[in-house]
Amino acid sequence: MKSLNTLVILTSVISTSVFAGAYVENREAYNLASDQMEFMLRVGYNSDMGAGIMLTN
Repeated sequence: MKSLNTLVILTSVISTSVFAGAYVENREAYNLASDQMEFMLRVGYNSDMGAGIMLTN
């Protein structure tokens, strides 16, 4: 049981650090209602504990 608790704690700590870091995301879509192209750009940073910041246009 002690090794199971250690394993669960270890995997949760390792998996949260995988998602840390900066990212850039862009998307493109065609809006049929207005016949216009739409572009979206997101830039952000996620910390290793899940909190983060995101900027979008």
